[in-house]
Amino acid sequence: MATELTKVRENLSQSLGQLAEFAGFNRSLGQIYGLLYLNSKALSLGEIAEELGVSKGNVSLNTRVMERWGLIKLFNRAADRRDYYEVEIDFWKVIQGILQGRERKKLDDIGSLLTKSLKDLEKLKSSNEEKDAKFYHERLQHMLEFYELFDQLFSALLAMDDFQANSSLQPDPDREKKQELIDEEGANLHQQRDYDPFYSDAFYIPVAALN
Repeated sequence: MATELTKVRENLSQSLGQLAEFAGFNRSLGQIYGLLYLNSKALSLGEIAEELGVSKGNVSLNTRVMERWGLIKLFNRAADRRDYYEVEIDFWKVIQGILQGRERKKLDDIGSLLTKSLKDLEKLKSSNEEKDAKFYHERLQHMLEFYELFDQLFSALLAMDDFQANSSLQPDPDREKKQELIDEEGANLHQQRDYDPFYSDAFYIPVAALN
């Protein structure tokens, strides 16, 4: 059983590492997240490095980034000088941390570039490059309008702090009571009827019409 559990953990870690690499991140970032996600106890930097077969320097670099983005949490234990890490299981917070930590700056840089470029083109209106400048201006203005709309959507996405993507890990205390009501309603709906609606004289549908 332990071997199978280890295999499952390793598979998740490797898959998340590939996903992180595909998204333009360091592969180890995804591997560390996958390793911690399927560990019920916090792991030290040395334990993470040993499990993944990478250097402590690699782990240290990536854990600092992950901690800054809110993907993992750092804490210490009494009488132990080592740092321990546990994973953030709220996927919404994970997504927010990544978007806020890396993508926000990239978007801001694009917006600044487009705005500056449009201002520079204004200076060419009366030059011999006016025709091309007008074309550039139209295209960049079109891009800026899309950017501003996307930026608004992006900001709205980051503002949805109360949304819980991992609700299955946070059970509703009234879930059993709600389920009892659902079961009761279901039982009422399936009570024996005095007639068959599909074959009674009042409402007849040929079998062929149902096929």
